[in-house]
Amino acid sequence: MVPTVAPTAASTRPGTPPPSPTAAPSEDAASTLDPGAVDVTTVVEDPSVIRVLEGEVEDLESVERAVARLEEASVELAASARRVDGTTAVLEATTAAAALEEANLSLDARLAAVAVAVDATDAMIAAVGGRLVDNSAAHELAQARDDLALVPQSEIDRADPDAVATATEALDVAEQSLSAAQVRFAASHEAWNERENSRRDAVNASRIASYRDTLAAAEASLRADYLAASARHQDGWEGRPAGMSYANGLLPSSALCDLSFAPGEVLHCDAAAALERADSAYFAQTGTHLEVSSSYRSYGAQVATRYTKGGLAARPGTSNHGWGLAADFEPASAAWLRTHGEAYGWVHPRWARVGGAKPESWHLEYVAPGVELDAPRKPDLLDHVASMLAG
Repeated sequence: MVPTVAPTAASTRPGTPPPSPTAAPSEDAASTLDPGAVDVTTVVEDPSVIRVLEGEVEDLESVERAVARLEEASVELAASARRVDGTTAVLEATTAAAALEEANLSLDARLAAVAVAVDATDAMIAAVGGRLVDNSAAHELAQARDDLALVPQSEIDRADPDAVATATEALDVAEQSLSAAQVRFAASHEAWNERENSRRDAVNASRIASYRDTLAAAEASLRADYLAASARHQDGWEGRPAGMSYANGLLPSSALCDLSFAPGEVLHCDAAAALERADSAYFAQTGTHLEVSSSYRSYGAQVATRYTKGGLAARPGTSNHGWGLAADFEPASAAWLRTHGEAYGWVHPRWARVGGAKPESWHLEYVAPGVELDAPRKPDLLDHVASMLAG
């Protein structure tokens, strides 16, 4: 029986016929065989062997010689196959070793980052401090952190690729679990923030509403006190204001207040506060401010006015201008105050009205010193909370 062989590369054996020009072995293949090995390609392409294989030669000696050469080529072919298998095994072993080294290096780098991830998770839990809508999110995160921290502590056979792969997979699972727990934890904290801010908005709205109601009641009470004082003093103010220890026309600057709408004019602070309220109402109605032509008069100013106006001016030291409780206004402002002023403690004295002892349409007096707004304290409002995980 003639053995069947496949063509393969081999080095040329001395004494064999030259190979066919169309079947030269590659340099790479020839380099892997021994120098004395049979060139299988040369054998199977030898014309004499081909004629034997095709049954064209009946000479027994020629057939035996061809068979011997084919058997020798078959042995060489098997040896070449063994050499190729050995080279492949070496390459596979080298590749596996390199892959194992790379897997170990990658695992080492990831294990080194575990401590950082654990510390970051601890900081996350501490920053939030229980501000969660669901406390189970904190328990889940702590468990995931602990599971990740345990991975570096397990024994890993670094020479076993399967053991390294198993440790890597365990690390993957632990990291994914931690990441998912962090997402749930953050969402629970954000939900807590939204709920808390809604609660604070409601508290603030309640406090503001209560403040406004209390302020409105205080302003209504003030208005009633102004009207009551005005009813008692239709002839204007008489005498020294309560608590005033200074002489008429000699008030210190601490007892006087500027008028924001009338630069350069000052009044007793109670009178100034009431007139500021009146001006706000006047401005809301007319779009203009009250025009004041004369307010507080020092003793010297009273002397000068007496000298200029004679008997039309009060005797120095007796004018209510000297207490900062009287003011003269331009016609439009005076007319409005004659109608609305008593609601702010300002009256047009009977003696200054038409038919009075000394008609002065421009002159009004403040008759409610000591009457003050019992205003409530502005409420403390709650600030919005911000995410402890932002930034």
